[in-house]
Amino acid sequence: MSYCVNCGVELDSSAKKCALCATPVINSKAEIKEPCPVPYPDKYMIPPKVRRRYASFLATVIMLIPNIICVLVNLLVPNSSKWSIFVVSTSALLWMIVFLPMLMKKTRPLLMLTVDAVALCLYVYVFYAVYKQQGWFMGLAFPLISGLYVLVGGMLLWLRVKRDAIKVTINVFFCIAVYSMYADFFISRFYGFKNILGVSLIIASSCIALMLFFKFVEKNKRFRAWLTRKFFV
Repeated sequence: MSYCVNCGVELDSSAKKCALCATPVINSKAEIKEPCPVPYPDKYMIPPKVRRRYASFLATVIMLIPNIICVLVNLLVPNSSKWSIFVVSTSALLWMIVFLPMLMKKTRPLLMLTVDAVALCLYVYVFYAVYKQQGWFMGLAFPLISGLYVLVGGMLLWLRVKRDAIKVTINVFFCIAVYSMYADFFISRFYGFKNILGVSLIIASSCIALMLFFKFVEKNKRFRAWLTRKFFV
């Protein structure tokens, strides 16, 4: 004789649930049959990091084949320019920026930024070496790339500590203002313009106005809450 654990009514020996409250009848002495776990998964699972490195290796091989063909065609065709240099250098720069980080086990932003900056300098130097424009690399290209490297590197170091989104936005506009004046100075000096800081002053002024606006948003909590409600930011 058994009784319902919920309402206490007497149950029939063959009942699967209580006739009064529909509570399932569980026989504690019954043998529980659980499905056995599958010894092997249905699909061949590859860890994400391994899959990423495998994809990078496959893309490297795919990129290597047309580059080798271009070099061979360029060498075999007589009286042709050295056009394959530009194909190979562009592919190498693309590989450095996109696929090299995928081969690394751990993400290292500063290291990759340094590698990318060196690769970009070498890429630009290829054009300088081919066209032989006097003073173009050291007078313009190298300072612009170096300045951008310093600003981005400083930003990455600053972002090592978790920052508020508004502080990050203000810092981005500050970097844009500084780099615009920096680039304008070297471009004007290289080409001999009289106004050393021309267009960059307009860009910098716009960035400063935006920085002041976001600084006001950061300080004024009520206005920030209103922006959040209105624009979901």
